[in-house]
Amino acid sequence: MRLKTLTHEMHSLRGDDDRGVSPVIGVVLMVAITVILAAVIGAFVLGLGDGLGTNPQAGVTVEGDGSESATVTLTSLDNADGIVIRDSDGGEAEDGALSTIGESTTITGQNEYSVVATDGDGNEATVRTFELTDGA
Repeated sequence: MRLKTLTHEMHSLRGDDDRGVSPVIGVVLMVAITVILAAVIGAFVLGLGDGLGTNPQAGVTVEGDGSESATVTLTSLDNADGIVIRDSDGGEAEDGALSTIGESTTITGQNEYSVVATDGDGNEATVRTFELTDGA
């Protein structure tokens, strides 16, 4: 009987206010998880990640950098449609567009040149630069 009285007194000292804490925390966590899931699903459905484009990439070799002429060979096309060779003024070098792997072109004329990868969406990225001299 004494044990029953002590247990009853301990419950009355502690109070009954603690009984509702666990369900409230559970509801808050469930709402937070629902909001996060809705945001993730909404991002996929609306395609918010699709706007992040990647630069076109291609592989080239340049033989003759620093000489009177250089041969540029297209070695790989990752996500590019081809490459364009441009001089320092931004103009396209003669025969300076390659779109087939293994295709080569020889560039002459003293200038600095950039090999630029291009894709069908108008995106461009410089792959390599080289310089040709006058041979003197």
